[in-house]
Amino acid sequence: MRQRSLLAVLVSAAVITAATGCGDAEVLAPSSEAAATVPTTAPSASARRLAGLSGTAPITDITEEFQRRLLAVDDTIVDPAFAAEAYDAVVILALATELARTDAPTKMTSEIIGVTNDGQKCVSFADCRVLSDGQAPLDYSGQSGAIDMLPSGEPGEARYGVLKFADDGTLTRLSVRSARSPESEPGTVAPTADPTTGPPADGILRLGIILPRAGDGAESAKAQRAGVAVAVAEINTAGGVLGDPVETVDLDAGEAPGPTSEASVTTALSKGVDAILGAGSSATTSAIADRVLSAGVILFSSSATAETLVTDTQGLFFRNAPSDALQGQVLADVIAADGYLKPILVVERGSSSELFGLQVAGGLKRLGGGATATVLFDANAPNYDDVVAAIKGGVADSLVFLGDDRSRSRIFDGLFAAGSITTKPPWYAGNITTTLALQ
Repeated sequence: MRQRSLLAVLVSAAVITAATGCGDAEVLAPSSEAAATVPTTAPSASARRLAGLSGTAPITDITEEFQRRLLAVDDTIVDPAFAAEAYDAVVILALATELARTDAPTKMTSEIIGVTNDGQKCVSFADCRVLSDGQAPLDYSGQSGAIDMLPSGEPGEARYGVLKFADDGTLTRLSVRSARSPESEPGTVAPTADPTTGPPADGILRLGIILPRAGDGAESAKAQRAGVAVAVAEINTAGGVLGDPVETVDLDAGEAPGPTSEASVTTALSKGVDAILGAGSSATTSAIADRVLSAGVILFSSSATAETLVTDTQGLFFRNAPSDALQGQVLADVIAADGYLKPILVVERGSSSELFGLQVAGGLKRLGGGATATVLFDANAPNYDDVVAAIKGGVADSLVFLGDDRSRSRIFDGLFAAGSITTKPPWYAGNITTTLALQ
């Protein structure tokens, strides 16, 4: 997502809970925006060169049974990142519709947050619907775990893996840390949707799926589509929502915000969707938000992690993907625990990574340190010679890389060529995955 200048944004602190060890280190597979939990193939030479690179990434431990269900939908999935969140988004919307007794989007929204934290725990649509049929409060905990959505429509807690490339090039999980979103200020009123606006109910819960079919986000989108398919099949087998099957309209978000995503929104709205799941990346999700929300339709994201996505949610925007604001605090804590407090931040210009960088810098400052410099780079620059020169000329005890994988990998190439990274460097990355080694 495109953001304001790094120096122009003020951000709030997240609360970091104690780290939890995971026992034996776990090898992780590639992911576009989050760490996956399936075995990786033998590391390549490009992976082995990243030995010593540490970092953090959102993590969801899916069960083997759920993974089998995903593969039954699409056996080409190699990374289940955000599939569980997409599955849960569908179930949450279905349960909210059942409780509201209507598929009118602006009336369904009053039930969405409560579905995740207000009552008796349940872990499947069928079990939760037993409660909803009796209008009993329920607390849905799904394939991605407990959700506990805040009044703002954001997840209240997130889990992050602390990861490191070993000498043989495997990416291993060292531990897991949890981060909680700060509580709202007293008296803060969460936005609510105007129930007199939006498309009228027609008795059918209809979901628009707008996710990329090509480009960097395609692998994660494939997993998310499978998660949606598994959820819809399960719900429809259990009798559907309001007595009718859930319907989906599957559309392409494109590789970046632009004509493809705009056309898909037009199509989805013309088909009478009640909610849109998407649009994959933070940038595209942000770009389509105004049109979707202004139409009185719910926008629910399961993979956009930028701290700021929507200026005016109109009470219709929700996500169960954790904000980078939380990850920034976790990454700062990890860096400081290793004994480094004065890094150079290498950050993609004009992207959500700038806010991520502010969170890392703020976290280090609270721990007695702070970034010595921030080096900004453009994702589509012809080369990164100036970035490499700025890093080499800086004074710091460590390096932190935030941005898209392709650009970061090219910067690594330049640093290796310049002899600026030793065999055991104090270097870190946010959203660290083996995708960094595949560019």
